[in-house]
Amino acid sequence: MTSATVNTTILLLTAVAMVTSSPAPDVAAWFKFDRDLEDNAAAAAGAALRWNIIQNIRDYLCNIGSAACTGVKAYVLVHRLEKEDIKCADLPAPVEGVCGEVFQQLGSGFIGSTDEDIKNGLVKIGNMIMKDSFEDFNGIDVIRNAIINFICDSEGADVCDIWKVYRKDAVDWEVDLKPANI
Repeated sequence: MTSATVNTTILLLTAVAMVTSSPAPDVAAWFKFDRDLEDNAAAAAGAALRWNIIQNIRDYLCNIGSAACTGVKAYVLVHRLEKEDIKCADLPAPVEGVCGEVFQQLGSGFIGSTDEDIKNGLVKIGNMIMKDSFEDFNGIDVIRNAIINFICDSEGADVCDIWKVYRKDAVDWEVDLKPANI
């Protein structure tokens, strides 16, 4: 493996490790956990760090033309829909802005779908790309643990407990994402 390949893989693994915290069928639980992180005064700084890194990774992967760009974009779009409470269901054509990006990812067949189905569709796209990109998650585990350990060392035990829940949920997501389970 070249240095560039290793660096790209590490960046992608960081995004996957940090974006997801539960399997696609339970998108509502993922959003609740994500909101809890952002709404918790003690954990908010770590949550912001996580999403800033993910967005930079998305930009990098898209700039180098990586196929994984689409998966990370899908995860970031879902996060943006949820965080900004953007509703894409039942919009008249032509759909523009964030919802236009969403339907560009999903295809026009999702126009008229519920917002929940739209978010589930985006997560499914992200998960399928990640499943096709990685056979195991050892790199993801190392990176996720390093980030959580960094946050725990920086913020203290009460915040660390929150991130330990995230770590467990992310490991559960990996199990659900393995090719045999999708």
